[in-house]
Amino acid sequence: MRRLIVVVAAFVVLLGALVGFSGYLLKGLVTGEKDTLLKELSRRAGVQISVERAEFDVAGWYAMRPALSLAGVKVANPPGFQQPHLLTADRIDVRVAMRPLLSKRLAVETLVLEKPQFLIERNRQGISNLEVFSQGLGPGKGAGETDKASDSAVAMSIQSMQIRNGEVRMAGGAVSRLHGIDLQLKDVAAGRPMATELSAKLYEGTRSSLNFKGNMGPFSANSAAVDGVADIKLSLADVPDAIRRLEFGDLLAKPGANSIVSLSGTVKGDLYGALQGNGKFAVDGLSVGRPEYLLPLSGSAPLAVTVRKLMSTPVTDLRLRNALLKVGPGEWKGAVDLLMAGGVVRGKSTGAIRGIDINQFLAAFTSSNNRMAGQLNIPSYTLRFGGKDAEQLKRSLSGEGQVMVAKGQIKALDILASIRRAVEKVGLMEAEKAGNTEFTTLNTAVRVEGGALQASDFVIEGPALMVNGAGTIGFDQTMQFKLSTLVRGRIAELLGRKGVGNAPAEAAVPVEVSGTVGNPRVVPNVKSMAVSTGVNFLRDLIQKRLVEKKQQ
Repeated sequence: MRRLIVVVAAFVVLLGALVGFSGYLLKGLVTGEKDTLLKELSRRAGVQISVERAEFDVAGWYAMRPALSLAGVKVANPPGFQQPHLLTADRIDVRVAMRPLLSKRLAVETLVLEKPQFLIERNRQGISNLEVFSQGLGPGKGAGETDKASDSAVAMSIQSMQIRNGEVRMAGGAVSRLHGIDLQLKDVAAGRPMATELSAKLYEGTRSSLNFKGNMGPFSANSAAVDGVADIKLSLADVPDAIRRLEFGDLLAKPGANSIVSLSGTVKGDLYGALQGNGKFAVDGLSVGRPEYLLPLSGSAPLAVTVRKLMSTPVTDLRLRNALLKVGPGEWKGAVDLLMAGGVVRGKSTGAIRGIDINQFLAAFTSSNNRMAGQLNIPSYTLRFGGKDAEQLKRSLSGEGQVMVAKGQIKALDILASIRRAVEKVGLMEAEKAGNTEFTTLNTAVRVEGGALQASDFVIEGPALMVNGAGTIGFDQTMQFKLSTLVRGRIAELLGRKGVGNAPAEAAVPVEVSGTVGNPRVVPNVKSMAVSTGVNFLRDLIQKRLVEKKQQ
């Protein structure tokens, strides 16, 4: 028995020594043949792959679970791109199972990429480097071609593939679009879907995130199926100020520290073809408008999104229907269609707005403040736009709608006083302190085109006047209106009109309004009626004096 124990112990020691020796031998081979291995990998990938250091885990070899670590990994860009690398990673760890190797199967237990950085770039044709690489385009290969010799040699499966703390940047961009990426794929094998979990942070903040859970695959040269549930939360405060101003101008200058825009729902389709998303769009705690005058915005809407050619030249079609958003004290009901391709956004919005203070509305979206008061209602509108940035979008605006303002006033625009001064030869309104035009209702049909707002069927009704006509207000705040003003009472009497029975006297006066919204110029056109007005006024004055003398 003692001899048997000694023999067994010796055998174990010998076996351990052989395993250890073979492990160190393999480590030497990995280290010594690193360049040869990388050359073969580069040939198969179609791009240059370089590694600063390769290490073989001898301890893992003892457990019959050999592991290989690659440090300082760099994957070059395919030909036709300017940036040197598509992918860099601090470290890649691979652990394989021994037994499947005997059957010419490479069973990878874990494949982990530590801190990989993907730099996405597009060539002159608009195709991304990621698409070219994933389809195996490289020297001596065409789209969809594979290396048949390598495919027939060893079948490969991966139990678990992970990306830890990854990052995605766009070439030329100073800010990462995605960071803190954690991706886990389970049961990775050709011809079948993989259980997938993904989480990432958007931009540089902590409140904006992307999450996905579902299945990906099976994969082919031109296909990558996706089926799962996605949730995107974007805090606009996380988006750098320069990007917000470029994309939205002053509209989102101060979105609010706790503002969240979220998109959530199901995602199904193909990364190379079309992805369909259906779910919910929601806004909470957002402030829109110029920094000095902000309107709170919140609400939700059903969402439908289609993304085509995500891996090459993405085209995104986003649709909101039956949306209801609270805007300040009022609300917006409507729909939005957006088409985004090649950095250009084209869209259309239809709907209605009601119950908003018009001064808040104008101050938030234009440079006009304290120029008008009243409650704004827009029963219907259609607005179209398109461009690469906020300035182009603003210049492209076109559309039409109805505008109603109730119980308000136009400040610094006193039509009645201007007519009185013109009749009495006192002078024009801008020579004196400006007053206001009170009204009960203001209604107009509006058309936006060519950088100006064109108002037709413009009607103001008030206790002392009625105005109708048409005109334009430019985006630069210049204005030009031609109006016909019906005045009542004393001003009409000065124009030689008399009342009938108990009805007050009435007179129609042409009025031109020019200048700017901040400094309007009101010119009543009484020249054509000045002679008759003077005669009538003089006749009334003489008759009044004669009556007074008789009474004396």
